Amino acid sequence: MEPGRLDATARQLASSTSRGQALKILAGSLFGTALFLKGTGRALGDNPGHPVTPAQPCKKDPDCPAGSTCANGVCRVTSTCSCDDLEARIARLEQICANGCGGSGGGGTPCTSAAGCPQPTSSCQQATCTAGVCGMTNAPVGTSCAQGVCDGNGNCVTCVSATECPQPSSTCQQATCTAGVCGTVFVTNGTACSGGVCQNGTCTSLCAGVVCNNPPANFCVSSTEANIFGGGSCDPSTGVCFYTPRTQDCTPYRCANGVCPATCSTSVDCAVGFVCSSNHCVAG
Repeated sequence: MEPGRLDATARQLASSTSRGQALKILAGSLFGTALFLKGTGRALGDNPGHPVTPAQPCKKDPDCPAGSTCANGVCRVTSTCSCDDLEARIARLEQICANGCGGSGGGGTPCTSAAGCPQPTSSCQQATCTAGVCGMTNAPVGTSCAQGVCDGNGNCVTCVSATECPQPSSTCQQATCTAGVCGTVFVTNGTACSGGVCQNGTCTSLCAGVVCNNPPANFCVSSTEANIFGGGSCDPSTGVCFYTPRTQDCTPYRCANGVCPATCSTSVDCAVGFVCSSNHCVAG
């Protein structure tokens, strides 16, 4: 590196205010112009850069002011001015050193496969080898780990969805997964359940204290059949009584007012094919 550039770099490093700024200044000097031919100031680099527009000949870097296509003009061994692609080189260096240039994060460690890279301590992170440099990535969501599953952010959690949590025995409760932790919530009060309706997480019958002893009146469903109502039952989900009739065959008598009579006064009280004899319907 020519003395003028070395002095400029030293001044920039002395005035830098942070490690990151110093790294960028040093990287620019080391990787931006590579080696210089002492006495000529012509850059020897592995990348000829991009031609300065407009093109112009040169002997030293000062002959190459910033062109319309770059901010840093350098004189190449071809005695022509080119753009010094410092920013691209610096960006690559910063990418390699993003996790510490070979530190605990594994960034910067050369590799040919992820197996040769430092392995993360968390089972929810995985070592990677990209472009010959070790790195790290998070395991996919749902990957099994010691506490349960990986959340996709490098953390091992109990759950990522409620289906991975223990299901409550009561149908009036539901499993939840919040921030990787399993829990339960009550279903909405009034939701039907097998024994009634849900109330504060419990299946509750609404028939407590309900007495079903008020059946509807019996009625005839045909000339010889009557629907007879007895005691009723309570619907636990509504608390309402319901009554189921039983059908009674009145033959040989005719059903009257929902009742099967046991005697007759005339043959009108008898079913078809029967006559009244001595107050009883007999085959006629």
